[in-house]
Amino acid sequence: MNSLLSSMVIAAAIFGIVALPASASADPRKQPSASARPTAAAKQERARIEATTRAAMSRPMVVTSRHRDNSEAHKRGAIDISSKNLSSAQRHAEARALSKALGPRRTVVVEEVHAAPRHYGPEAQRNTAYRNGVQGNSKLGPVRASATHTHIQPDAPRASRGAGRAEPVRAGGSRATGQRSSVRASGASHRSRR
Repeated sequence: MNSLLSSMVIAAAIFGIVALPASASADPRKQPSASARPTAAAKQERARIEATTRAAMSRPMVVTSRHRDNSEAHKRGAIDISSKNLSSAQRHAEARALSKALGPRRTVVVEEVHAAPRHYGPEAQRNTAYRNGVQGNSKLGPVRASATHTHIQPDAPRASRGAGRAEPVRAGGSRATGQRSSVRASGASHRSRR
């Protein structure tokens, strides 16, 4: 019996029939990088969004997308839910209600893909955003989504004031001092009047 088992192991090794665990890969370059994996904060945010959305919906929720490496919103915890079987009016009413239930720090975007009539131009996609129960921007552009759906995302964190970004400077003055600057005719030096 022992020889049969060892011959099976040898045959499997010869023919490459060894099964690797789902998370392992023979090629270490194909391992997901640490930045590609969802963070604990993103997992918590996604769970919060899913629970609140499920409770606020009057129909079964079908999540079509969770974490994706090519989307900053999905890296923060965004989800996409199916809404293609609803009319446009129902889709927008649902998005308004969901955004109100989710509160002010989350945005619900209805992404509607419109097929162009034959020979009348390209397809288009209209994205309409809702925050805290209020409709915001509506933008028409090229198709980026594979189908009509509703996208729910946490808002991007705001940078603290002055941390890592330049303060805007008004033309002819300094934001810090509020005084105008003068430049010599040669343009070689810059001085502030004090």
